[in-house]
Amino acid sequence: MKYPIILEAQEEGGFYAYSPDIPELHTQGDTREEALEEALDGLVTAFEFYFEDEQTVPLPSKIAGDDYVNVPAKTWSKVLILNAMLEQKVTRSELARRIDVKKQNINKTLDLNHETKLSTLEKAARALGKSMEISFS
Repeated sequence: MKYPIILEAQEEGGFYAYSPDIPELHTQGDTREEALEEALDGLVTAFEFYFEDEQTVPLPSKIAGDDYVNVPAKTWSKVLILNAMLEQKVTRSELARRIDVKKQNINKTLDLNHETKLSTLEKAARALGKSMEISFS
């Protein structure tokens, strides 16, 4: 999934980067490329705050320019699972019960730094009445 990033050239050099969708994201880089790399890192860090607080992660708005970051597929899958859980008021314990695993396994599944198997994410999505689709663009 692509999130738009606003880059502003700074008088002293470098670029300031922020997201119109994730207000917690503010970063910078010496070059456009570095600012976008930092923006992706900051975006995932901001997602972690939403996960910790069990808050819905804002979805990306339409990309108007050339500046955006691609959220890794597994990270994006976890975001969508969290959002579905919150929308349906499904607790971590309930999701664990639905897919027949221990609650600590769900905590790992939803940990953005844990390398979760795609099949586990698929199982969690199905337990929430969702399906996963993979496409290349």
